[in-house]
Amino acid sequence: MSSAWDGQTYSVGGFSRLVKGTLEAEIGQVWIRGTIQRISLVGGHRYIELVERSQGRGEIVAQLNVAIFSGSYTRIAREMAAKGLSQLTTELEVRLLGRPDFYQKRGTLTFIVEALDVDSLVEKRFLEREKLRAKLVTEGVFSNNCLLRPPSVIENIAVVTSWAGVVKEDFLRQLTNSGFRFKIHLFDVRTTGESSAASLAKGISVAARGDFDLIVLLRGGGSSSELALFDNEQVVRAVIGSRIPLWCGIGHSTDRPLVTEVANATLDVPLDVGRAVVDWNSAFIEGLRFSLDRIAILSRATVQKNSTELRSRSRALERSSKEYLYREKGLLLRKDMFRSLLLRTISRFENDVDFAMGDLITASHGKVHLHKMELQQGAMRLVNGSAVIARTERIDLDGRAAIGGWVVVKLKRIALELELAQARLGSLDPTEVLQKGYVLIEGLPTNRRIRSAGELEAGDGFRAHFSDGSLVGRVEEVKSGGVRD
Repeated sequence: MSSAWDGQTYSVGGFSRLVKGTLEAEIGQVWIRGTIQRISLVGGHRYIELVERSQGRGEIVAQLNVAIFSGSYTRIAREMAAKGLSQLTTELEVRLLGRPDFYQKRGTLTFIVEALDVDSLVEKRFLEREKLRAKLVTEGVFSNNCLLRPPSVIENIAVVTSWAGVVKEDFLRQLTNSGFRFKIHLFDVRTTGESSAASLAKGISVAARGDFDLIVLLRGGGSSSELALFDNEQVVRAVIGSRIPLWCGIGHSTDRPLVTEVANATLDVPLDVGRAVVDWNSAFIEGLRFSLDRIAILSRATVQKNSTELRSRSRALERSSKEYLYREKGLLLRKDMFRSLLLRTISRFENDVDFAMGDLITASHGKVHLHKMELQQGAMRLVNGSAVIARTERIDLDGRAAIGGWVVVKLKRIALELELAQARLGSLDPTEVLQKGYVLIEGLPTNRRIRSAGELEAGDGFRAHFSDGSLVGRVEEVKSGGVRD
């Protein structure tokens, strides 16, 4: 029975040749899949560390050295460019066709790449993008930044880009030449390399916390693989989470990254973004001018309308005023006629009063004289009778009393008649007439009673008697047919 110690023994070189031959014979050309962890460029050749990570924690569970020689890489690069992809980058999952190779001098195993599945790269990127889009839509945050609106005038702008690039110059030149005043704050970020996604997301988030009117994200174009940065979930969520509208201009590529869909606005190149900012402010100025012109037109129309209405009202007021004046003139004429009639009536009444007063005074004097004569005659008869009676001594006390009573009655009757005459005379007294509201006019200096307007001329003096006094005046104007109120 043979022992394990009796088996064939290989030298290091022999064993290396055995491994190499076995790999070439048994494995040959195969496809492998992995994630690029590191890329080194030596003499035109690409040396790659390809790893496989666990599903849960993402730990490396396997690693393989991969080499792409310059000739193969030139062919692969052309195929990638035709699909809109650029060079290979870290964290890119690739599917490679090649052969295992055991390098005997160093005892290392290397996978020599002959081809790369470009279609799988495009498909994988598309699937990852669609998966992230569906996730954001489900969360209800996909359109958050799209729904924001910049202020009417954009002034404070945050520019997120790489300071090392010149793409920002085209943008800034548009703003400088516009004539508007802008305040620009630059946020320097990395747009290539392993940490570019984290740097870009941080720059957007920091700018979003500032007091800006607009955030501008700029990059000078690139291939689809270079623009894959803008499909990164961390970058996309930074744009969605911004409370400030974000406009981006990241190149000419027809393969639009997800950032361009969630941004408030997307332009092709930084130059177009600058023009859009200027156009936004210009549109506000034009709108303001249009509004001012519209206000001026409406104001003129309103003034024209009001002027027409005022003219119409003025004419109506003029007509109504004239009608009112005509009516008032008629009323005044009627009042003048009434006053003239009243004055003539008063004048006739005054004449009648004067005549009646004269007749009454004459009658009163005659009546008084008559009664006075009767009293004197009665007294004489009484005296004579009394003397006769006294001489004859035939009168008694009763007869005397009767005679005395007759005398008293007679005197009372005479006193009553005098009181009645005095009352009638008082009712015709001019003072009593004035108490009733009438006015007596006397010409000056003649003191002649004036009974009509025709008895006076302009410049004549007069005295007007009222119940509580009198006044002296001078005639300004004499009008026939009465006076106005």
